[in-house]
Amino acid sequence: MHAAESGVRAVRLSVQRWRTDAIALYERLGFTITEAWDERDQLVCMERAV
Repeated sequence: MHAAESGVRAVRLSVQRWRTDAIALYERLGFTITEAWDERDQLVCMERAV
């Protein structure tokens, strides 16, 4: 089942700040850096609307 069909509005992920290649890939896929929901040091939280 696709996320949008099940009522999901956004997909969220977190990645370590030093994983710059992964962050760049996620940005190319439409994710944006958002306010952190996780307090771990050096963690980047990202989100993409569905």
